[in-house]
Amino acid sequence: MSSYGSEVVITKHAYSRLKERNGWNKKASDRMIPKVYVNGLRPEQIKGYLKNWVITKYEYSNERDEYVLFGDKLYIFNNKTMLTVLPTPARSYLYPAA
Repeated sequence: MSSYGSEVVITKHAYSRLKERNGWNKKASDRMIPKVYVNGLRPEQIKGYLKNWVITKYEYSNERDEYVLFGDKLYIFNNKTMLTVLPTPARSYLYPAA
């Protein structure tokens, strides 16, 4: 494992949400979350409707929260501690047909 693997901490709540929303067990979470943290997109790298959606999540954030988009999920970290994961909305949900 790379050196960044030991830097990311996963809370008990985050493990529960990863199991519920991603289907990952503890071992899979421990393996994937460092990759998510390093390789995921930060808000300044996101464009379009997803950027607007991510910005709406800021109202619940603390000053040091980091938002990372990876796949179809938004992962929320605080000082390299994973707090929770949120599913991203479908585009049709954000822009319903007229």
